[in-house]
Amino acid sequence: ARPQPPMPAPEFSQCVAVPAPGDGEPDLRPLAPKPGVFVLEDDRSGTLALATTANIRRAVAARLEPISAVDGPTRRIDYRQLVRAVRALTVGSAFEADWAYLQIARQHSPGAAALALDRWQSWFVHGDPDARFPQWTKTAHPTRDGGTHLGPFADKHAAARYMDILDDAFDLCRYHHILVQAPHGKACAYKEMGKCPAPCDGSVSMDQYREQVRQAITFASTPIEPFRSSLEQRLSGAEQRHDDGEARRCRTLLDRTTAAHKPGFAHVDRIEHFRFIAVMASERAAWARLFVILGGWIEPLVDLPADAPAPVINEIHQRAASLGQMPAVLGSPAAQENLSLTCWHLFRPPKERRRERGRFLKLDDRLTVKMLQQAIRAIDKAALSPKPFHVW
Repeated sequence: ARPQPPMPAPEFSQCVAVPAPGDGEPDLRPLAPKPGVFVLEDDRSGTLALATTANIRRAVAARLEPISAVDGPTRRIDYRQLVRAVRALTVGSAFEADWAYLQIARQHSPGAAALALDRWQSWFVHGDPDARFPQWTKTAHPTRDGGTHLGPFADKHAAARYMDILDDAFDLCRYHHILVQAPHGKACAYKEMGKCPAPCDGSVSMDQYREQVRQAITFASTPIEPFRSSLEQRLSGAEQRHDDGEARRCRTLLDRTTAAHKPGFAHVDRIEHFRFIAVMASERAAWARLFVILGGWIEPLVDLPADAPAPVINEIHQRAASLGQMPAVLGSPAAQENLSLTCWHLFRPPKERRRERGRFLKLDDRLTVKMLQQAIRAIDKAALSPKPFHVW
């Protein structure tokens, strides 16, 4: 495989030297009293602490506050004795803060990155219709080792529920330990209920069964609204032709796929189609910052005012459409980390997303200029929470 280029990473825009105790006090005025990411470094440029905060200057001042001997024993680190430099950058959204934090942590503090990823795990469903005995498995570590990965899902339980939906809708085998005995296995009760064609006992061939698995993957990688609309048209045509068998199959599939229409499954697709434009707030009031997301590749695209004129939005839409033709970056540990970060923000509680007014727009041929314009205009004086995001 061709080596992947380094992931885009933010650059520090603020730096403050911290003199040793007794040589003077640090001047923290160059640090912005705004949300951002900062790193405390020692005299060898080693990383002592990395954090995101809602106020860089205030957070750094608190960290550098000397520890008083009269306070007695404490587990607090005396950063004033150790820190010789502070570097920082401002951000406009919690998504940007987490993205910047992760890229910096990957370079300067791998332990902190590992702690963050414990919180940001994403889940996918894997299936390989060309396998000797196809089956669904759920994984938080998608690879390139064949088959198809479908997702993302908020957690492993959501992934398991989606596997059940696929099994039920497309009459797939529920007992893999029996399927591997095909064609000499003993069919289970699902055959008697008409919910499995029983490849295990040879009632249908494994090639026929593999085709059913392919149909399930096609369903999972098709937007649910167009799929159900097409199915409803098939149902209408069958009813007009008085084709009772076809009409019954359409009704059954419509009923069994209803559960896939839930919000938790709104982003399900092949992992190769994991492409988004993230429309987030910038540091400037009423300005938006757009990020392009191609699998694990996350990169700032452009900053523009929320009231940007239509020609500008149209140009950005054309650029986005061009980027949407590029392959998603997958496979490397860094790509998986960034992918997990995006998934965590995709599944944040609706109340938190509405407060920040950021949106993730699927980067495909359904993305219109109007959708992009509405998302950008929604960034109007969007403010971050006054509380720190998190400190590792």
